[in-house]
Amino acid sequence: MSEPNSFGTTPEHRLYDLLATDNPDSTHSTYRALIGKLATTS
Repeated sequence: MSEPNSFGTTPEHRLYDLLATDNPDSTHSTYRALIGKLATTS
């Protein structure tokens, strides 16, 4: 049996959870900015 991790299961959720550990107050805005950059460079 594998040990469950504390992060989400999708890459998006894992990114959001990692950002939340660094600075919980700005998680949403940081996440949206990163996703926006990814969308414009792809």
